[in-house]
Amino acid sequence: MKKKKFLVVGIGVLGRAMALELSKNGVEVIAIDSKLSCVDPIRDRVSIAAECDATDVNALKQLGAATVDVAIVCIGEEFEAAVLATAHLLDLNVPHVAARANSDVAESILKRLGAHEVFFVEGTIGKMVADRLVHPNVLTDLQIGDDYRMIQWHATGGLVGKSLTSIELPKRYGIQVMAIRCPETKNTSMPDPAVPIKSGDRLFLLGKEADLDRFIGELESGKS
Repeated sequence: MKKKKFLVVGIGVLGRAMALELSKNGVEVIAIDSKLSCVDPIRDRVSIAAECDATDVNALKQLGAATVDVAIVCIGEEFEAAVLATAHLLDLNVPHVAARANSDVAESILKRLGAHEVFFVEGTIGKMVADRLVHPNVLTDLQIGDDYRMIQWHATGGLVGKSLTSIELPKRYGIQVMAIRCPETKNTSMPDPAVPIKSGDRLFLLGKEADLDRFIGELESGKS
């Protein structure tokens, strides 16, 4: 099976982390930056690392940008350069172009430009940290599409000792329990509706954002 090929544009803190993680996952990675000092440290850790001006479409062509499956524009500070790089990659018909935004305005511009995906790192991290502090029992939170989320919930409080059948999460909240991880055995398995929830169990819950927020809010207030 042919390896997927990724292009990472901008090897700052974010771009470096993405390039190295992608490489660990066994895909082909081309990582580029206009500064040689950013390129050299990862030269031996990705397929290709090169000094390149991503605002120059010919330079992108020479590095094979038109042959990649996914391009990720991680330029954070120089927004004009990020816009030009994104536009060039779209013109080169890269199947999926993801671009970093550092503000709501930047996000709007990149979406209008035609980027297939725009990620707002600062906003996302800020929301994750805030949610984690407000809801300490929600260990992870994954957005799925526009409306749905999957959370990993640390079982405590009023639901401990009750079975999934008795608490009727699908009926009461529209939430599905996808899996349960036992802290003692470290095993993750499909839930048995008749088995009582134990303190410390980790439940993987899937539902609409509003339904999950209502469930968490009622649980923390002692209503559930």
